[in-house]
Amino acid sequence: MRDAARARLALAGLALAALVPALAAAAPKVSFTASRSEGCVAPCAVFFDATATSDPSTDAPFHDLDHRWDFGDERGEHWSVSGLPKNVAVGGIAGHLFTHPGSFTVTLRVTNRAGESATATRTIRVDDPDVVFAGGRTVCVSGAGDFRGCPAGAAHARSGDFDASVANAPGRRTLLRRGETFAWDRVVRLADASGAGASIGVFGEGDARATLRAAPGTRAVIDPGNDWRVAHVELVASAAKESAIDEKGGVARFTLWDAEVRGFDGCATFWSPPKPDAEIAVVDVRCRDFPDPGTGTKFYEDTERSMFLGLEIDKGDPRDPRDQTEFAYRTVYSQKKLIQHGRFQGRAPNHSKCLLQLRHCSAIGPWAQRCPDGGTPSRYVIVSDNHFIEGGGPRAMTVIRVCDHGTCGGRPGESQRI
Repeated sequence: MRDAARARLALAGLALAALVPALAAAAPKVSFTASRSEGCVAPCAVFFDATATSDPSTDAPFHDLDHRWDFGDERGEHWSVSGLPKNVAVGGIAGHLFTHPGSFTVTLRVTNRAGESATATRTIRVDDPDVVFAGGRTVCVSGAGDFRGCPAGAAHARSGDFDASVANAPGRRTLLRRGETFAWDRVVRLADASGAGASIGVFGEGDARATLRAAPGTRAVIDPGNDWRVAHVELVASAAKESAIDEKGGVARFTLWDAEVRGFDGCATFWSPPKPDAEIAVVDVRCRDFPDPGTGTKFYEDTERSMFLGLEIDKGDPRDPRDQTEFAYRTVYSQKKLIQHGRFQGRAPNHSKCLLQLRHCSAIGPWAQRCPDGGTPSRYVIVSDNHFIEGGGPRAMTVIRVCDHGTCGGRPGESQRI
């Protein structure tokens, strides 16, 4: 009896010993979603979310696991600020702009601290804009009447007036002649293009952008619409008091790519307290030459599931004693957001506070509609591979500040982790 009992205990011990290594060696359970997998015309911005990935070794997989993305879109391109390749990313969320049509296999490999790995893949199909916007669904615009390089079958419009020429409707594309300047003297409120998509871009040989020049004393801004792409443009003003991109009503799936903003008091504003803007992509955009004196924030966004990649903001060197500039980049609500490969710089005079401020959603002010109890945290945010250059000045405070509404109004030392 005693020998039999010892034998059973020995067998149980062997089974337990075999089980413990098996548990320790368990690989992560990888899962991710894509904001779009088909029905998206190039340039197509896709937000990838792997926050549902789990691993038995940790209660904080977003922070503790190593997430490595390959977007299947290798073109030998690198971010100009960080020098890192555009086809790969690191982190529990990621974003990529597919600039060409095709079928792309996106691969996520996740590794835990024990070195165990697992992968998951997803296919993204990006539509060809020359097919989606074929024939009369595209209009080429040239003030000089030069339509070389315009897609076959597209309509021609001889005009130097951007406002009057843009095909502002779902399923339509406006192409401006590269290197030409177009007049712009009022708000262009882009129509809702949900599902069909719409686009403003360029045609012709070379790399030059088209320039939209705001007439002095006018309120020339672009008010984004759902599922629009605006690319290869320079938005230029002379001491304008507004943001060049000014959205305050709620928008989703808006992309600004390869653009430069000069002479506006703000680069872009995405502000919608009742419901955050979603799937906003700002990629390879430079903002500079802000007026002196200026006011407020140079880039403001209140978004979720969004990406700000390769964004460069130079507050400049304002010296006017009336200058009221505060932030280079400010966000009040941050839920699943990427701020990567950018450069934020400038002097800090008068009311200046910091180059980047991330705030927690609060129950005060207009945001009370979204978080009535103040319990909606900002989370799943990646700020990485950026350059922050503080230019000095009498009000230099901090480069990056993370806080809630209660502490953001206090001293720099009151900033808190959220």
